Order: sequence, then C-alpha cells, then structure tokens
Amino acid sequence: MLNEAHKDTGELEYVFMSTIGIGKNKPIGESATTNAIRRMIDPRTGKPFGTGFMTSHGFRHTASTMLNELEYPADAIEFQMAHVTQNIVRSTYNKAQLMPARTMMMREWAIFIDGLINND
Repeated sequence: MLNEAHKDTGELEYVFMSTIGIGKNKPIGESATTNAIRRMIDPRTGKPFGTGFMTSHGFRHTASTMLNELEYPADAIEFQMAHVTQNIVRSTYNKAQLMPARTMMMREWAIFIDGLINND
C-alpha cells in the first residue's frame, strides 16, 4: 500500500498529507483518521463502524501498551510515537533518534500484527 502511495507522494514530506485549511501541507490530523475509521464497513454487519468502535489515537495507545509489554526500550517507543521528552536538560543534550532499534521494533511489530491477522 505504501509503495503505491509513494508513486503519488514520493516527492512530498508526508505520505498522508492534508490538502485543506490551516493544516494544508501538514500530516493529516487525528480527526481525519478517526473519521475514516468510523466510515469503514464492518464485515459482520455491512454497516459503518461508526462512533465508539476505535479512534486513531486508540491504535497508538494499544501499540504503545503492547510494545512496552513486549519490553522494547521505552525511549524507542516514545520516539516512534513522536512523543517529546518533558525533561528539558535531557532533550537539549540527547539528540539520539535510535533508528536501528526503532527499525527493528517496527519490523517485528509488523510481523506480530501479521500473525494476529493470520491467526498465527
């Protein structure tokens, strides 16, 4: 899916970018993704999931919880979630991005999710 999107957005900074209003040329916001989830069709009923099924932030919450339960480094999880440390001194001096750890974590996370989908 991302390879297909890259054909249209490969030269842009973001894959999923807003094209309207104040957020133009910024990543789409939480409300856009939550609204998309609401409109998704529940295969069990043939109707949209609607409000109360899941939010985009709920996916982040679940991923953070599960990655912490799987004992990935907390700093790698927080960086991946784009959370900024509140410790001003630490954020001033520590410019690490932990890309090798984050890449491995996301690769293993994708395998984990595929396993859930495939009932492995």
